[in-house]
Amino acid sequence: MKTTEFVKAKKHEFHQEPCHGGKGAWHFKDYIDSVNKENAIIQFIHDDILPAGSAFGVHDHRISENQLFEEWYICLSGHGTMTLDGKPHPFSEGDVTVCRGGGSHGLENTGDTDMRVIVIKAWTKK
Repeated sequence: MKTTEFVKAKKHEFHQEPCHGGKGAWHFKDYIDSVNKENAIIQFIHDDILPAGSAFGVHDHRISENQLFEEWYICLSGHGTMTLDGKPHPFSEGDVTVCRGGGSHGLENTGDTDMRVIVIKAWTKK
């Protein structure tokens, strides 16, 4: 396994339809999609854009009983509502949330402008 890697900036974005049963389209760049992640803890780093009214549906972070992951969300701009384990929280620029293995979360852009978030997915222990 390499001990270091350099990821060249990419100019492409992906257009996605509803995520996790949410609503509306969203766009993202995956900064490490070209990195060999076979033994890596970090699985992706996304730069996501949720247009006004779009949402990631509430979902949990359990692949199986022994395979859990967590996601960190960092809000760069915009505002909305982050639902963590069924409880809504205002979410705006500078806020950070984490949904650990076994937890659930969802995000809705309740503003009238795009919301931009960095999302980091990592494997975790039970």
